[in-house]
This record gives sequence, C-alpha cells and structure tokens, in this order.
Amino acid sequence: MFGGGRDRVVIAGAGACAASAAETLRAEGYDGQIVMVGREPEPPYERPLLTREFLLPAAASGPQGVSRVRSARWFADNGVDLVLGTDVTGVSPQRHRVRLSSGRSLRYGKLLIATGGRPRRMPHADSDRVMYLRTRQDARELGERLGTEQRVAVLGAGFIGSEVAAAARARGIEVTLLDARDIPLQRSVGRHMARTLGEIHRSAGVEVRTGERALAVRDIPGGLLVETNRDRLECGLLLVALGMRPNTENFAAPGTGIAIANGIVVDEFCRTSVPDVFAAGDVAEQFNPLFGRRLHVEHFDNAVRQGRHAAVNMLGRGEPGREALWFWSDQYDHTVQSVGDLAYADEVVVRGRPDEASYSVFHLRRGAVRAVLALNRPRDVTAGRRLVAAGARLTPAELRDPSTDLRAAARVLHR
Repeated sequence: MFGGGRDRVVIAGAGACAASAAETLRAEGYDGQIVMVGREPEPPYERPLLTREFLLPAAASGPQGVSRVRSARWFADNGVDLVLGTDVTGVSPQRHRVRLSSGRSLRYGKLLIATGGRPRRMPHADSDRVMYLRTRQDARELGERLGTEQRVAVLGAGFIGSEVAAAARARGIEVTLLDARDIPLQRSVGRHMARTLGEIHRSAGVEVRTGERALAVRDIPGGLLVETNRDRLECGLLLVALGMRPNTENFAAPGTGIAIANGIVVDEFCRTSVPDVFAAGDVAEQFNPLFGRRLHVEHFDNAVRQGRHAAVNMLGRGEPGREALWFWSDQYDHTVQSVGDLAYADEVVVRGRPDEASYSVFHLRRGAVRAVLALNRPRDVTAGRRLVAAGARLTPAELRDPSTDLRAAARVLHR
C-alpha cells in the first residue's frame, strides 16, 4: 500500500471498468481515498444492456431500468468520491497530479486511466437525424426516435450496428444495414459465423447491403438522403456505428511519457510506460501473455476484468493478466459468444449444425485451440474458455464429434 499524503487513488473515468477497480480496491482492504472522475453526469452503468433498457419493444412503455452497475449510494457508503460531469484534461506524472475540466487539480498516489472511448463520427454529417450510440443519454434519445420512425438506416454492421438493427426490426421498423465489407462482422467472429449472422438479419427482414460506404447525407423533407458509393437511400434516421476511438488525447501531451498506440499501451500488469499510472478497459491496449501480443478490446467483460486486474496491481500484487477474452451479443432470439483471439488461426473446425443456427467454430493455431465462437451453444463457450486458457490440443476430429465431452476435456486439462 502507499501511505501519507500520497495515499489517494484517482480514477479517470466513471464507467464499468472504473467501478470494478474501485470495488476491488475496497474489497482488497485499501482504505485510502478514491476519487472517480467521469465525463458523464451519472454513476457507472452497463453499456451492453442499453439496448434492452431503451431500444427493444418493451422499452416503448418506459425504460426497463436494468443497466445500473452500482447506485450513487454504494459509492458514498464505500468512501468513493464521484466527480461527475467532469473530465481529466491532463496529467503531470512528474508532479503526480491530474488537471480537471473544472479547473481543479488533484494529487494522486496511483492513477488509473479508464476513460473508455467515443464513437467514430461520420464526416460532414451534422443533421439531427444522424445518431450515435455510446452513452445512456444516446440510448434514451435513440429509443425515443425509434418510436416515431418507420424506416431506419444503420451504417456499420458490427455488434452495435447489428444489435440496433435487430432491435428496430423487433419494433416493426424497416431497416437497411450498410457495411463497407463484403462479409460484415468477419473480423470479429470469423467468416462462418459472420455469414450466418448476415442470413439471420436477412430472414428477419433487414435489407443488408455489403460493400457499400456512405459518402454523404443531407436533410430532405421528413427525413434523410444517404448517398453511398453505389446508390442512394431515404430514411428517417441514420445510426452511425463505425467503431470507437479510445479517449487518449488528454494523456498524449508532449512530456507526459505515456506511450499510446491503438490505445494507451500497458503491460500484463496494466502498467503504462510511466510510474504509478495504470490504464484499463476500452482505452487500453494490453499485452496478453496468453496470446503473445498486445490487444485492444472493446467489450464489457474485458473492461470489468481489467478494472479488477489494475486494482490489485496498484496494490502491488504483481499478477499478470492472462484472461481468455470473452464477449457476447444478443440479436433477435440468438446469442453469439466468443472466447479467445481469432488472429493468426491456421485451421478452423465447425462443430454442430450451422443450418439450425446452433453450432460452434474452433480456431486453431499449430494445433492449439486459440478461440471458440458459438451461436446458441453456451456450454461450448464455458468449456472453450478453459480450452483456450490451457492452449488445449484436441484433434479436429475430436472437436467435430458431437460425442466428445468438451467440458470433461477442459476439466482434465485444469487438474
């Protein structure tokens, strides 16, 4: 622990990662001051649940209230000072101080940067009919607009775009889903799963247009005209879902010494390139020894895990992160889950029935299981987490064979 006047932990950011870090610090016995500084005006919440809370048909009768991580009372009762509606605008590692947008400065003993990210914006698209989804307020406004629109276009068929398209179709709205790639989601879930998800959207009535980029938008009476590289389309609302930019700019000033690549660069202990400064969650690019490379991951589970991991290492534990990355996405009545790292796989094995939308895809590298993608097969993912963590070597025939007990194989590997 660190004592005296330098006993304060400052957490830049007030999302799920920050909340996880604060909760872990208290659970591990840290009794110093914790100050959490967040840009948004409300306590941390679970971003993946915003679709359920504000966008699905049940939300038409009012918000479902499912996304809060911890109440403001919990933070007060546990001695965590919330400074909301405020940014950390700069850091001086030499002086162990951060500057706030309010004009105040704070001294820290340890600093955790957990500022998350923001949506990539479409250039020259300033209409109020062009929307983005990142914050609870974004979701609230989008949900209200979906209640009045008959035709919606979604630009970007990643997870956010796909989930919004599914939610809009569930409300009976006509949806056009545009993506510049030939197979949307391929980078995230691989070719097999991406093709299946595309067909699921088409069968639900979504017009999926691939290889198509939006070049310009302009207001027309009652809606928008979207010009693409191939065509034009009219809609009442355009949801732009082109990915995320990590919020690193306030820590990039010359002289800070904080290394930044595709996020703030941290080692397996969540340490940045300067002493006493850590980073975690969507803003971080962490070296993962399990996969032997740095990864920038933009998923809720990773943010929560890295928040915990950063907290114990701020307390001097020296525990390297070796998690097998996991995420999920709910679209219509289907759940897709992924565990591991798809990159550099040299063999792909399919298990189950793709034609019945119930199957898993195992990605192998040099015979070792590196990643598992599963559609409506949660048991395969449960076993897959252990198989990936162990670098298990099951033959393609064993993986394909429905009689192979993956959970038993995973248990044997972890004895």
